[in-house]
Amino acid sequence: MGYRSFTNSRSIETTPDRLWEILLDPSAMSEFADHPVLVEPAGPLQGVVGETWAETHGPECDDDRVQCKLIAVDAQRRLRLSVKQRGVKQTVEYTLTPIDGSRTELQERIVFAPTFAGKPGQHVVSWLLLVTGLLAKFGDDEGESLEALARAATSES
Repeated sequence: MGYRSFTNSRSIETTPDRLWEILLDPSAMSEFADHPVLVEPAGPLQGVVGETWAETHGPECDDDRVQCKLIAVDAQRRLRLSVKQRGVKQTVEYTLTPIDGSRTELQERIVFAPTFAGKPGQHVVSWLLLVTGLLAKFGDDEGESLEALARAATSES
């Protein structure tokens, strides 16, 4: 883990196409958040670069509205998205690597950078957390979200 990024990976007992289906559905992915998230528009994405959606977080996040955008797509191999929240841009990349006919290695890499997006006044605190490395440290769930994704992928396959 660097001061502005982290990477987690898991070997999951499912195929890349099943994981891809979940990764392209922001509503399904929001189920892995530790608080309620409203996704608009609801439903799966088409997997086209430039697609956007918004996530509205609850009171525990000051009802923050987060803008998200697909920025790179290599079907069933790699998905990269940009998320802007509270003065920080997160570039999230998922890489899927088939291991055999029934397992897939899923890697999640998140890189943080400063931005002016978000509610005014929140930027300073976010930027301080970013510069000190605390944002990556506290933002890293050490793969808990990948574990939740793995459970969802294997329970519905």
